[in-house]
Amino acid sequence: MNTSFYIQYLIDHFKKIKSKIEKGLVYFGFGLVALVAFAIPFVIFFLFKSSIGENIFWFTVLALVSFSCGFLMIRGLTRKEFSQTFFAIVFLMAGVVLTAIPLSKMYYTNKNYYSAYSLHSIEKKESIKNQARAKSNVI
Repeated sequence: MNTSFYIQYLIDHFKKIKSKIEKGLVYFGFGLVALVAFAIPFVIFFLFKSSIGENIFWFTVLALVSFSCGFLMIRGLTRKEFSQTFFAIVFLMAGVVLTAIPLSKMYYTNKNYYSAYSLHSIEKKESIKNQARAKSNVI
């Protein structure tokens, strides 16, 4: 709740802040978020360059969202329009969530994964006796 009051304070009074320390901390913190926004597409590209081809649409959308939000954050900070900076951060978070879910297939693929159904069919095919399914004589 304190954060929301501070964000509202910055939106209303960012142009009038006299304290250099407070301005410096705001520029540092939100500039760092803008730097992360610019770095996201490069990091994902270098980590997953072999599987980007099959997810090029979502990667392109992520790159466009993060670059545009980073640009809007920097522009909002230089023009001292904090509302633009804040809403760019909100849009960045929403964009990363919406595009990272489809891109997560690049990271969570396991070629040795078999579903329970396929394991049961292999079990029947190879006539493997499953001890967990076998009837137990234990009282």
